[in-house]
Amino acid sequence: MAAALLAVSTAVHSELYPFGGGVTSTGNVNRGATTWSNNCARCHELRSPTEFRDDIWKPIMTHMRIRAGLTGGQTRDVLAFL
Repeated sequence: MAAALLAVSTAVHSELYPFGGGVTSTGNVNRGATTWSNNCARCHELRSPTEFRDDIWKPIMTHMRIRAGLTGGQTRDVLAFL
């Protein structure tokens, strides 16, 4: 499941950010789940990863990287989890 999700994320990322875009789709799923539950829950009720499509999560995470002060690695990990 995670490999399929990562493959879709990579394809969507390439389509949305053909020149880099600041977020890559390689990350650690386990660290992403931890960051998701520890960091995002401080301000939000945790949403289901399936609530949005991958192409919607990417701009959300790009925005939240800035707002929440996430590192690039944390952002990549959360996207891998999602």
